[in-house]
Amino acid sequence: MKKITIMIILSVIVLVTMACSFTINLPTIKTGPDQTFGIKEALPTSSDPINLAIKIGAAKVDFSGGAKGLLDGSIVYNVIDWKPVITRTDTNLEVSQGKVSNVGGINVGEIKNDWTLKFSDKAPINLSIDAGAYQGKMDFTGVPLKSLVIHDGASDNVVSFDSVNPVNMTKLDYTTGASTVTLNGLANANFDSMSFTGGAGTYNLDFAGTLQQDANVKIDSGVSTIKVVIPAGMKAVVNVEGGMKNVSTQGTWTVNGSSYTTEGSGPTLTLDINTNLGTLTLVQE
Repeated sequence: MKKITIMIILSVIVLVTMACSFTINLPTIKTGPDQTFGIKEALPTSSDPINLAIKIGAAKVDFSGGAKGLLDGSIVYNVIDWKPVITRTDTNLEVSQGKVSNVGGINVGEIKNDWTLKFSDKAPINLSIDAGAYQGKMDFTGVPLKSLVIHDGASDNVVSFDSVNPVNMTKLDYTTGASTVTLNGLANANFDSMSFTGGAGTYNLDFAGTLQQDANVKIDSGVSTIKVVIPAGMKAVVNVEGGMKNVSTQGTWTVNGSSYTTEGSGPTLTLDINTNLGTLTLVQE
């Protein structure tokens, strides 16, 4: 026993000595003067929905409606390899950050990558957003979205619909990681079906607005904190699946096993929530 104790002590001393002798060369991202990339894309000649893809790495994002054309705005960046690239055909438009896959390391200066974009309120759009770690504000009020797909990493993002989507949205898909995500006015998104997949994050899904038809929502998450808000007067059914035991409610809910319902009129919102750990709060305002 005495020999084992001495060996453990010696091993610890060796590890500490080795750690003190290591020199770690961390990669850096070289920055330069601010560059501004202007965007002014004309409206499509066809009335068919256009497929619009936005691909971003680490960035600050500010999206809204009100473009004079299909897509207006500017991107301010100071990493030369991040110069945006635009690719367009009759039915597709892609705006991407240059060399996203080559970005990494620790920067000794101040990185700037600010995306300020305005979307058309005239042309129907199938919008997909593929992003990394970013801080975002996406206000899609008035933007005629036929579909919306967002895939991101560690983000801090707020998505809003302050009025009813001018067109019916066939699907709304959001996939995220260890993020803080707030979705406001979801009933106004005017979707038929919605899916939300999260990791270990904090997610606030507010279904304020006016449902135009019955809508189905599928939520899958890991160790997360989820808050679902249902406005007064909306008929909702929430089915909780998986091993989730920590469910709290605010407002008036009828509970039957793992099913939670609210009374209301008009179309029905049905949510299937599959999560094993974390917390779930159901709020009826």
